[in-house]
Amino acid sequence: MLSQLILNRNSYTLDEYFPDIEDADKVSIRDLLLHTSGYSNLEMVPDDFIKNDEELLRFTKGITVHSENSEFNYANSNFVFLALLAAKIEHKSYYDLIKERILDILEMKHTYSPKDLKETDLPVSYAVVEDKDYQYDETNYSLNLLSSLMGAGEICSTVTDMSKFFEGLSHEKFLTKEEYQELFHPTENTDYSAGLSLKESNKDFISSLGSFAGQGIQSYYEGDENSENYSIILTNMHNVDIAALGDLFYSTTSDALAANNK
Repeated sequence: MLSQLILNRNSYTLDEYFPDIEDADKVSIRDLLLHTSGYSNLEMVPDDFIKNDEELLRFTKGITVHSENSEFNYANSNFVFLALLAAKIEHKSYYDLIKERILDILEMKHTYSPKDLKETDLPVSYAVVEDKDYQYDETNYSLNLLSSLMGAGEICSTVTDMSKFFEGLSHEKFLTKEEYQELFHPTENTDYSAGLSLKESNKDFISSLGSFAGQGIQSYYEGDENSENYSIILTNMHNVDIAALGDLFYSTTSDALAANNK
């Protein structure tokens, strides 16, 4: 059923599975994928670790509002609703689905859900003050926060595992060729598709940037469509322009590859 839903993502609306979500009858599965649903939300930290899908749905509905604006507007709620939808259709936990369909296939052995971690496993965020590195302790980056972001950036991983993911993405390890090609065809409203920025600023690459509001915890991927040349950066430092750094790494390796091919 999940495969059918993905293939017919234009015709299915959210209310078929979650009728209690605001204006769910107006939002298609594609709208959620492209963040053209009209949903928006604040990034809020729940008081307690969210333990199950019912708690997550209730929390997400409480911080989400809907407007008639169909232009691109990234909102974590879109991906949370998609994760809950996948779990409901497959009658499995979202993390079991991820493990079965991606992590096990790609042998990503160092990628974890918040349920696998302790608070002390999380990286500490640092800030640069007067050219010195100081621990930045006023942080809301926590397991409670991650538990509210299922499907929207709560997965913790390593550079090595992330490289396996992006190479697997482009080499048909867990998407068909047709699904992969569709992923890289933006609509008229946005150059964003299912977590990736496509041909950013008319450059010849795709990218994905993840961060937490006000925190130094960031991740960045930049590469060509076939994952032949790419850079991955993880940082726990404030005041780092991670996209500019990714541009530098990617362009440097691109130039080197071009020179070697002459």
